[in-house]
Amino acid sequence: SCAPQVTAQIEAAFRDLGYRVARNSPYSGGFTTQHYGKTEAGLHALQIEINRALYLVETTMERGPSFAAVISDMERIIAAVIDVAQGLGSTNR
Repeated sequence: SCAPQVTAQIEAAFRDLGYRVARNSPYSGGFTTQHYGKTEAGLHALQIEINRALYLVETTMERGPSFAAVISDMERIIAAVIDVAQGLGSTNR
C-alpha cells in the first residue's frame, strides 16, 4: 500500500536505531492500509507495529524502563517519515 522506496527507507530508519524489522510478518496489514493506500494517487499507507514489550511491563501494563527511549526513537522515525513524504511530494506532482 506504499511505494517500495517508502518501505525500504522507513525499515532502514528502524534498523539504524537498532530495531529488528520484519516485513509482513506475522501480520500483513489489513483494511486500513488497503483502504487508504492509493500509491497511484500519491497516498501511501504504511502500518507499523511495535512490540509493546519494548516500552511497557506487560504484566502490569505500566511504562517500562525503556519507555522514554522508545518515545525518542519514534520521534526520529516520524522525522524520517516526514523526510520520505517530502521527497515523494516532489515526484508525485
